[in-house]
Amino acid sequence: MSEFEDENIDEMKCSHCGKYISADIMRCPECGNYTDGLGKFGDGVNSDGREPMPRIFKIAGWLLLLSLVLPILLALYQWANQH
Repeated sequence: MSEFEDENIDEMKCSHCGKYISADIMRCPECGNYTDGLGKFGDGVNSDGREPMPRIFKIAGWLLLLSLVLPILLALYQWANQH
């Protein structure tokens, strides 16, 4: 064993592929994903301790944005066809 190798290196399971990797790296060398805890093997909590935003809030946000932008685009289209 060389002087740079450490027997007590902690390992953790990649949250995306499930392979055991060194705990001090952020990106899995096996699958290339970041070890953020959000994969199918993860605990569902971001690295900053927050849970990811539920999908329903993302969908509602996009629908709200669409409901605000669509009338403006329709009004501009009608105005452009009149002139």
